[in-house]
Amino acid sequence: MPSAWIIWTVAKIILSFLLGAGVYFIVIQGEAKMKWQAIEEVFSFIINVILYMWLAKILLHLQMFIQDPFALLAYPSTRQAFYIGVALAVIHSVYKGWKKGEFSTALYDAFVPIFIFSSFIYEFMQLIERKSNYELPYVITLAVVLLYYVFIGAKMSASLRSYTTALLWLVGVFILQWIMPVVTMYQYRITIPFIVIGLLAHVGYGIIQKKRM
Repeated sequence: MPSAWIIWTVAKIILSFLLGAGVYFIVIQGEAKMKWQAIEEVFSFIINVILYMWLAKILLHLQMFIQDPFALLAYPSTRQAFYIGVALAVIHSVYKGWKKGEFSTALYDAFVPIFIFSSFIYEFMQLIERKSNYELPYVITLAVVLLYYVFIGAKMSASLRSYTTALLWLVGVFILQWIMPVVTMYQYRITIPFIVIGLLAHVGYGIIQKKRM
């Protein structure tokens, strides 16, 4: 059975994403129907991340899965499984859009603010719960990114707003790598290679979108 710590951690992540989606729905202008559809796409993507994380966890610990599958599934995923899960979920979304012949930015435009809102809520809860200033630099970084999205980004198109916000977050986390011993995202350690790959992928995405315009 999962420990109480694991259950509480999962509950905080779920709560932070639900609150993040709620803030997105309130803050973002537009038709309620369109915003609900965007939120549904984001949560569908998150579910894919979780499923691919489980798949990665099984493949990375195949022998343990054969011996005791329930124990493995109850055990927390490693950061390697998290990275693989995110990568496969992104590839899945790209392939799905390519297969349909539709390269809509709706998922991306909604995911970025929901992720920033939920990350801030989660890290703020961590800050209060642990009664420590360890997460403070990351919380401040998220607060700056959040304020940028809400106020400065409000003058931009939805795609440019999300793109520059995500870029600001990536740069901020990259700088934190040299300030903090460890930077975590929902309890998973963020490493420099992960951020560099994210930056390169992000720049590539921006170039593709610019050519499509």
